[in-house]
Amino acid sequence: MLESKINACYTLPKNSPCKPSVTIAKGDSGASKHYWRPQDKNCLTNVQPYTAVAVTLPNSSSISSETKGQLPLSTKLSSKAKEAIVLPQLQSSSLISLGQLCDDNCNIQLNKKELKVYKNNELVMKGFRNPSDGLWDIPIVTKLQHNLNPQASVVISGANENAYNGTFAVTRIIDN
Repeated sequence: MLESKINACYTLPKNSPCKPSVTIAKGDSGASKHYWRPQDKNCLTNVQPYTAVAVTLPNSSSISSETKGQLPLSTKLSSKAKEAIVLPQLQSSSLISLGQLCDDNCNIQLNKKELKVYKNNELVMKGFRNPSDGLWDIPIVTKLQHNLNPQASVVISGANENAYNGTFAVTRIIDN
């Protein structure tokens, strides 16, 4: 099993019946901001109305935002780096903007198997290359409780490293 320590913003108490859920977003060097699908909005906190953004799609059509919120990413990132804009007509995947992370002084490494995001030489995000579409899938762990440890890590397991199939499960919580 492929097992990687992912920095997450939250953990659950060991005796909790709740399980964190994982949303898979695509790492995108062409997206100017983190753009989120409505069905993935459960990842966001501090959701508020926001109609200031219109995005032009590759087919030249335009879609507009309705809300924005904060992603549960590493505490090392600024709130601006964690801001995601919800686009109601976004269909295929939620997008993590690599440019938005770089604007927060992150360094990004891509290779044929994985994506790694570093801030101040510390790994703050990791994704895995999906052989089905050639894009980098980034697991976003969703907070399910209010009283959670902000310095925790989550161990995510996928399929065999050479045959990754795009599915993840949280296998254990590490309380730092």
